[in-house]
Order: sequence, then C-alpha cells, then structure tokens
Amino acid sequence: MPQIDLSGKAFYFHETSSSNYVKLIPDKEEAVSAATICHRYHSTLTTDQCLLSFATPSKDNTFLLFKFGYGKHTMAMNNDQPELLMSDERTPSGWTHVCGTWETSSGKLWINGKGREMKAVKKGMLVEGKPIIILGQDQDTYRGGFQSSQAFVGQITEVHMWDYVLSECEISAMSVGLAVNPGNVLNWKSMQYTRSGHVLVKSIDDTCYVK
Repeated sequence: MPQIDLSGKAFYFHETSSSNYVKLIPDKEEAVSAATICHRYHSTLTTDQCLLSFATPSKDNTFLLFKFGYGKHTMAMNNDQPELLMSDERTPSGWTHVCGTWETSSGKLWINGKGREMKAVKKGMLVEGKPIIILGQDQDTYRGGFQSSQAFVGQITEVHMWDYVLSECEISAMSVGLAVNPGNVLNWKSMQYTRSGHVLVKSIDDTCYVK
C-alpha cells in the first residue's frame, strides 16, 4: 500500500453512519509504554462523536479520543474513562486541536495547546498486540462494533502518532500550526490508510484553519 502525503488535506465525513470511517495503518506495531496522538478536527454537530479509536486484541478502548456534545472531550485508556475535560475555547475558524499523551504512570489530554492530567491512569500501562486505529468510529469490539450514534461528521486532518511523549512546548506549537517532527508511528505527510463508506479526501478550503 503506498504512503500518501496528506498535507493540506482532510478526511471529510459527510453523514451519520456506522459504515463511515478511516482505518490508519501504523508504521510500527511494536509494544509501546508511551505515546502521543494528535489531530485537528472541525465539526458543527453537538452530539456525541468518536474522534479516534485505538484498539488491540485484548482491549477495544486501548486509547480513545471522544467528544461529548459541544466542547466536552474525554480520553479513555486501557478501557478506563477517568474524567471529562471541559473545553469552551474554540478557535475563530472552528477547528479544534486535540492531543492525548500517556506513559507508564500518567496520561494527559490536550485541547488547543492546554493540557489536563488524567488522574486515574493505571501505572505500568503497556500497549501490545496488533493495533487497529480508526478515525470517526468507536470500536466497541476489536475491528468493529460501530454505532451510528457515535459516528463523527465533519473534517479530520493532521493526524500524527509518536511512540514517546511530546513536550508541552511541542504540543503548544502544533496547536497554532507550527511545525514539529512528524509522528514516527503515524505521519500525516506519509500515511497509509483505507476508507469505508462515504468518506472523502479533499483539500482544506480555509487557509486560516489553524488560527
């Protein structure tokens, strides 16, 4: 499968459906004890929506980024959902930058460059087993269990994953559109993926979407 440079493009999820999603193919599948996953999204819906679902054979919610209604985000890890993060700050363009980080003893959710620690993260978390990474749907089972009530509708871009924790400065820089080293597990500039249902790849119309 070819690796595609998606710079300046986004996945467009046009309608609520359990069959609309994107599967991302990671460059690495080794076990990890630390990671950072980031992306930027735009949606006008005020319903529950799954942004990103990372599942392994032993845990369907190994890592989950989810939005509950307007401005409420959560990060689930190891099938735990420690707390919600309220985020009322929206950029003038309507785009939201989201990052989740974890290491062996802590996790943190970042919204538009501001982080909040997830206090209930299990110590010694190790992610192992072949990962399935999905945009736009929540895997209630490994590789599936999708529900239209959790479907994402909108645009997702700039998806990156690293097998280490980025610094606060790096995450803050990304949130305002500054360049950092691309992900070494998922790289938006060199991505392998498959699409299901009505999901398009289109150029981003708004040149100021990071402002």
